[in-house]
Amino acid sequence: MDGKSKGRNLKDKKTRRVLVDSSVWVSLFARDVNYNDALKIISFVRKSNYIVLLPSLVFVETINTLKRLTLSRNKIEEAEQFIKYFPKINICHTTASFWFNEIIYMVHQTDLKASDLIILAHALKYDAYLYTFDKKLLLAYKKITNDYLYAEGLS
Repeated sequence: MDGKSKGRNLKDKKTRRVLVDSSVWVSLFARDVNYNDALKIISFVRKSNYIVLLPSLVFVETINTLKRLTLSRNKIEEAEQFIKYFPKINICHTTASFWFNEIIYMVHQTDLKASDLIILAHALKYDAYLYTFDKKLLLAYKKITNDYLYAEGLS
């Protein structure tokens, strides 16, 4: 996908977008208690026409968590490659204006930690469905968007 189509797709409200949180990616690669649900989410997203938003923070969180869980270097590198080359992935980087215009107002609406505020702000800015196993983040997403159908998981 070239740079032009990436930008056009993100701004097109008719294009569906999803943001897969690090909790889902970690469950997939660490094969933890949420592995089966993570596999369903990733399979669903892969088959869909959705654009997958990947805030750079989510990528770093995922890889760092896998390292802390002491997965082998090979497994971590496989995870990196899988995520980086996942179909229809769009890596998002934060800017100063994003911090001041998108994130700061949410500080007063939620009691999330900073990293989760950043993830929530990305989902809201790009009108993306959020897939996460983080109950507190999911609750904040539901509260702000009233999007219970997709916040619950697969539909």
